[in-house]
Amino acid sequence: MKVTIDFDDFWLDEDSGDLKSELKSYVVMQTKAQIWNKIKDEVKTALVNTIRSKVETSIELEVRKYVEELYNSEEIYIKEQYSNSEPIPFKAYVKKRITSKVDTTTVKSFIEDKAKEHVKSLKASYDLQFAAHVVSKMQEQGMLKEDILKKLTTEK
Repeated sequence: MKVTIDFDDFWLDEDSGDLKSELKSYVVMQTKAQIWNKIKDEVKTALVNTIRSKVETSIELEVRKYVEELYNSEEIYIKEQYSNSEPIPFKAYVKKRITSKVDTTTVKSFIEDKAKEHVKSLKASYDLQFAAHVVSKMQEQGMLKEDILKKLTTEK
């Protein structure tokens, strides 16, 4: 910790003690003040951050619980804006909003990506099984030397 003392703020009254004792008490007082201010700022920041995270977490949980209760409740009805239709249950409203807002190209690309991953893993599995089958048939017919067989089985 760096402590800076400004001697321009230091003065001696006529009735004060000697310079050494007054200077010592001034330095101690200034050092304590700076240390307390630094500790106060650090504690305040840590306390605010801790309280903020706890409050945000609890608020998020409470809101989530409340929305879940609303979602499961059949008592809450929503009337869509700019519509002459009858109010619908909250659950149906959420379902309608989700299905109307989903971008079909995003869903399509997601399904295509998953299919490509699955095909790739199946191809790798098939290639491995085919290679193992070829090696076993070659070994049965005596077409592999022992050192080549060891290399094929130990290398990946």
